[in-house]
Amino acid sequence: MTLTCIKEDSSKININLLIYAFENPPSLVLDCNNASNPHFLFPYIALEKLDSVYIIEIELIYKLRDTLKVTRNIVKQLEIKTIVITPFNKLFNYNNEKENYQVLLHSWELIRNLSFNYDVVVGIKDKFNEKIASRFCKNFS
Repeated sequence: MTLTCIKEDSSKININLLIYAFENPPSLVLDCNNASNPHFLFPYIALEKLDSVYIIEIELIYKLRDTLKVTRNIVKQLEIKTIVITPFNKLFNYNNEKENYQVLLHSWELIRNLSFNYDVVVGIKDKFNEKIASRFCKNFS
């Protein structure tokens, strides 16, 4: 399986990732950017496809890590083949750079581990996450 990182500075990255999820169902979207409203894509995406994409809202840096810890169980239960993660540069944190780095590093380790069994696509919008991602993701687009 693969780990693909999509680096894009524009606001269209969220829409592009959501479209990717609908084009590669069944999919799970971890929405870290509060931007994955599937109804926004109507009428371009048929309503019947809404049954094949699941979205989990992530608003805290710790929720991202904790959700990634249980994602393998979720994807097995729902028979997911594609995991899409929107950029997580705006997640709520406690302004402790060292702690944030450790949590993000662990999150990237979990993402990489998921990519051994599933296709995982991650959006990158900032230099900080790009630097960490480069340690785990060899497939940038």
